[in-house]
Amino acid sequence: MRERAATKLQSGAVSASITLEHAKASGLAYPDASFDAVVSTLVLCSVGNQAETLGEIRRVLRPGGELRLWEHVHSLRRLIAAAAAVVTPVYTQFADGCHLNRDTAATVRAAGFEVVRESHPNVRGHPLQNLVMTARRPAT
Repeated sequence: MRERAATKLQSGAVSASITLEHAKASGLAYPDASFDAVVSTLVLCSVGNQAETLGEIRRVLRPGGELRLWEHVHSLRRLIAAAAAVVTPVYTQFADGCHLNRDTAATVRAAGFEVVRESHPNVRGHPLQNLVMTARRPAT
């Protein structure tokens, strides 16, 4: 995704002033409350510690700032959830640490975010459960 964004920036397809940086999710080198929004796409499935990462995201968001995410998460279908539980320990070794069985929505709530919108769209022909969420850092 980062490579695609860099290509778009270099081609002039994006007119906004954007700087791409590479950073570890668990230790962001930005001041507290320095961002209006954080977009996370297929990140929380692969980080070592979701709670730590969400704590960092919450820290760099200004009060009232939004976290927008899309993840594949623990399936709501029992058979797929059971299969994911079995394959995840091996799958993580070959898929950049990706976990197929995390309850990311619960972890976002536990990290102190207020959920604004949450949906679980199905991707045709794809067995994984998706989570699309907008959550807000509380204003106080």
